[in-house]
Amino acid sequence: MAFAENKEKFLFLLTFIMNVVNDLVENHIRQDVELFQSVWASEVRPQLEELFRTFEAIESEDSPLWREIQNRGFTPTQIKLIQTRLTEATLAGPDTARVHMLTSAVLSEIPGAGFLTWFKIFVQDAVTDRMAPIIPN
Repeated sequence: MAFAENKEKFLFLLTFIMNVVNDLVENHIRQDVELFQSVWASEVRPQLEELFRTFEAIESEDSPLWREIQNRGFTPTQIKLIQTRLTEATLAGPDTARVHMLTSAVLSEIPGAGFLTWFKIFVQDAVTDRMAPIIPN
């Protein structure tokens, strides 16, 4: 696969993850909604967009950052596997445990994405943490 095509697929993964997190923040969080939306809009999403631009600016496969991406498992065949599994997982909805697990695995290997990794974990916690009713004895 040509460098440009592989880079495009890698950028698609970032966009996909951004869309998943955005959907979770906008539509699935039930507690601290304004706080999550504020952090997402003012800090995390702009950082992610800057990271996207950094990867988008890579001009050749000889770039040290591109080699790091490749060394972290984002080769053409592995990106195809990631895309296939993420697409399959989202068929049940973006807030499923499977989608969280797969996107977290991808994020953990993207250079510079630590800020999104921790935020996504907090989002996942807010989405899956359903308050149990208090039942008097």
